[in-house]
Amino acid sequence: MNVHVYLRKSTCVLDANFLPTTHVTATQSSTYYKCGAMHAVDDRILQGPAVNDAQLCHSCSVTNGKYPSWLQLDLGKKYLVDGVRVYGRDNGK
Repeated sequence: MNVHVYLRKSTCVLDANFLPTTHVTATQSSTYYKCGAMHAVDDRILQGPAVNDAQLCHSCSVTNGKYPSWLQLDLGKKYLVDGVRVYGRDNGK
């Protein structure tokens, strides 16, 4: 999973308005392989299906399948958030 948090700028929202990941701390309920939570906010989106765990973990955070699974983002301070975009493992599908 990969996440972009969009901030409100005047009256419109553009893709360029997403919060830089240097301000975000991510945690998740568990970690599969080396697919830690910070991979969810590193601006790398998986382009097509992953062929192995290393390729998947280069671009996505993944939990180990224990339920409930969750991802938490700490933005560092209060922001007026206009939207959140979550990308799945297969290019957002």
